[in-house]
Amino acid sequence: MSNDIFSELINSTHLSKIVKQTQSLCFDEYEHINWYLEDINEQVQMILMQERQISSFTLTELVAGLSHDSHDIQLFAVWGIHSIGENLSIEQKTTVMPQLTTFLSHTQCELRIATAFAISNLKLPQSALLLSQILYEESETSIIKCICYILGIMGDKTAIPALMHLVKKADASSIIAVETLGAIGNTQIVPDLLTLLQKNNKLAPELIGAIMETLGELKDRRAVPILITRLQKETDVTIRHHICTALGKIGDEQVIPTLIALVKQADPSLFSVAIALSDIGNTTVIPILFEVLDRDDIPLRDREGVAIALSEFDDEKIALGLIRFLNRRNKIQNPTPDEIVFQHGIAMTLSRFNSNILIPDLLVIIDQLRNPTVCEWVVYAFRNIEPFNESADILVNLLRDHPNAYIRGFAIKTLRDMFEKVTDEQIKKKVVNTLIKSLSDTRECVGLHGSYVGEAAANALYRINTPEAQQAIKDWESVTNNSGNT
Repeated sequence: MSNDIFSELINSTHLSKIVKQTQSLCFDEYEHINWYLEDINEQVQMILMQERQISSFTLTELVAGLSHDSHDIQLFAVWGIHSIGENLSIEQKTTVMPQLTTFLSHTQCELRIATAFAISNLKLPQSALLLSQILYEESETSIIKCICYILGIMGDKTAIPALMHLVKKADASSIIAVETLGAIGNTQIVPDLLTLLQKNNKLAPELIGAIMETLGELKDRRAVPILITRLQKETDVTIRHHICTALGKIGDEQVIPTLIALVKQADPSLFSVAIALSDIGNTTVIPILFEVLDRDDIPLRDREGVAIALSEFDDEKIALGLIRFLNRRNKIQNPTPDEIVFQHGIAMTLSRFNSNILIPDLLVIIDQLRNPTVCEWVVYAFRNIEPFNESADILVNLLRDHPNAYIRGFAIKTLRDMFEKVTDEQIKKKVVNTLIKSLSDTRECVGLHGSYVGEAAANALYRINTPEAQQAIKDWESVTNNSGNT
């Protein structure tokens, strides 16, 4: 077939974008791969739909493009095959596979990357094994990274031997290989990973952390005894964090006594230990964690981590306990900056709960808190409290009646963020009308300029975007501009 069918693409801006995006390999986590592919496929589709005056390229034409003199056209042809790969028949996939395979050893890195994606999208039984074999000899980091991510998405256990080969090399490629093994999710690798941890004392901390995280993802209890032993001996705080994360994900309750002992000893990794306990989910540890909050011999930052761990249990009794604890801390005279940050962290945890039983206590503490940034998160907790109609009504009353401008501003921001959750049309109307009235709110604002609440209301009305809100914004802007001109 003549190469002339591709001549109109040589200067295509879409083709240029495809080349640049493939060269950049612009993803670094599994969830980013789909965005990466969507960007490239968008350019492919733009070519298929806009750059040709006749029908879209057929598979035969795309295969012909693989032999084109232009490297860019070859790259487009590979991505074109990728874009239609899932819709091809088994016979068509089998026919095109050998021609694609030759590009896996091409001198152009971006062409090899595109080919790896195209082969994976054919979803033939041999695809994963074919791609994994490259890992035994490959030295180009971007190719190793790309193929590992692809194998992780494919989830085919035939890739495990090649990935374990990379792991045992204990070099820069090992971390991505370990993460890929975790994504594949086959527990047959657990003994090998545990052996590697026990027998190789020269593993980089980053690789040890990746292995710990993968063991956690696999949730295999065979790892627990070795992880506990390592936790009791390990001094590196980062590695200890990874161990705790793994133990929490595995969820074996036999580790609870060990973790509780570390909590009581005010272990340097207290935050990680507490989170592991919350991940395991046994509620018997809750009183112990609350005791830690009141211990002045433990740094405030660590105690803030314990509060976050407590909030993970999602129990209204815990929320009430945190509110009362925050109220006690609020009575401290002349709090240090670290104390304010601590109270702020406690207040932030309250936004994780959604029980309306909390409402009376929240309203009481709003009036008692001394620091605005702490109060902000208490008000913001209402955005998650159901029923949302009731929460919105309470916030409207705060906005209308509260003497503190900070509180009114926080109420506005919370109403803005939860407006879509409100289902009662009367309350929605009440919210909008109250916000409109707040546009002219210039009540005394200690430490704030007089238009603070009005500007917050304007921002909320922009987001809410009802006809009434938009008209109010236009009127407000007109008045504001005229005042400025005057």
